[in-house]
Amino acid sequence: MKSIEAILPKVLLSAIVASFILSGCAAQPPAVTPTTAPDTETPTLVVTPTSTEIATAAPTETATELPRTPTSTLAPTAPPITGTIKANANIRERPSTTGKLLGTLSRGDAVNVLARSADKQWLEINFPLNSTTPGWVLASLVQTATPIESIPEIGATEGTPSGTPSGEATENGTTTLTPTATLTPTATKSITSTATLTRTPTSIAAATAPPSGAPPGSIIFDAFENGQFKINRVRADGSGLVTLFTGASEPALSPSGSRIAYRMSSGGIAIANLDGSNAVIITNNSAAGYPSWSPDGSNIAFHIIPSGRLSGQIFWQNAFPGASQTQVGLGVRPAWQPNAGQLIFFDGCKANSNCDSLYTEPAFSPDPNNPTFVVRGTNAAWSPSGQQVAFQDYDASGNVNVFIANRDGSNKRQITKGVHNDGVPIWSSNAQWIFYRSDQNGTGWAIYAVRTDGSGARKVIDAAVNADRWIYEKLAIAP
Repeated sequence: MKSIEAILPKVLLSAIVASFILSGCAAQPPAVTPTTAPDTETPTLVVTPTSTEIATAAPTETATELPRTPTSTLAPTAPPITGTIKANANIRERPSTTGKLLGTLSRGDAVNVLARSADKQWLEINFPLNSTTPGWVLASLVQTATPIESIPEIGATEGTPSGTPSGEATENGTTTLTPTATLTPTATKSITSTATLTRTPTSIAAATAPPSGAPPGSIIFDAFENGQFKINRVRADGSGLVTLFTGASEPALSPSGSRIAYRMSSGGIAIANLDGSNAVIITNNSAAGYPSWSPDGSNIAFHIIPSGRLSGQIFWQNAFPGASQTQVGLGVRPAWQPNAGQLIFFDGCKANSNCDSLYTEPAFSPDPNNPTFVVRGTNAAWSPSGQQVAFQDYDASGNVNVFIANRDGSNKRQITKGVHNDGVPIWSSNAQWIFYRSDQNGTGWAIYAVRTDGSGARKVIDAAVNADRWIYEKLAIAP
């Protein structure tokens, strides 16, 4: 018999081998300390498809990134779409003239175009230049290297004519006016030594929901009293008359509704806030007048009529002092197309013939000696959509009355039936009414409103005019 000492080493060896085999087949004990377990397990959770962390984290990342990559429809390898700024342009946070102003670009600046709005009126670009952050610019101010139809669409335009402020109906779903919140909050501040604004923008805005089918909004107009011009504002139902400026005429409200351009009593054009603050003179040419804003509020068109002449020249310039001027055509009373348009209507002639007619020219690529004839008439006013025009012309009896036509001059029809002078029209913000000056068949001047089908004519308010200059006394529409 072998001794126990001889057998013991073999037994111990078998026991060790068995223990090793069993430990390899059984589940591992928690040999890793708690402080290192998360580090060793985290990579497994991230890559495991069934992990609940993966299921929740992935959608969160996607939702965060989508708004920052509006051009995800572009192929990653597609070359950028380039463009060139045609005129000094405002860059907005969103595709709307009411969007926050991010900055400006100058004529000739090269940009990368990322996308376009659904209505093709706005382009998304990299702004600032050479950055990856987006901004929006009016498409009419950019010369793109590819047709706008081929630029990827980012979706419906926010705050553009596709919407309807305050629930109002609009012509073809468009409007150029902004919410009343853009009006100066200091409307109670004294404006001149002769008048004080005592009503807030909120009380004026109440006119956007008028009783008894009255027109919406309010009217800014010039009046000539005691040998002096002044600019007033009144609700479209004739109430709430206030004086904004004295010694000023020919008002034009900016697209945002926060600034007003006007002709100074000494001649020349100035811009100011509605409370009279921050006034600047953009041209002190005494023969300049009749301002009209570009749809983005960056530029102003106007005419210059040399002393003793009825004919004039149409120019535009950036809306700040000392800017260079571009000649558009030979004529008077310019009207800049709204809603990202670039056409300018004006009264003119062509080769000294066919005068007392309306012509158009593209603001940024004009041919002053070759304007496009549109229709017989004068004092044009664009509809909010830019697809129609209201104007004055002689009727079959030789009286001056208000007419409406399509933007190409077709479908011309008479709206008013006065026996003396009805003219200087402008559209209401909902495109259902026309406001105009009337001498009330020779009995005295007033501002009237009439529906675009010619019905419902009503007086808004008496408004004296300078009999020699009434065809230059403008109206503007405000919220």
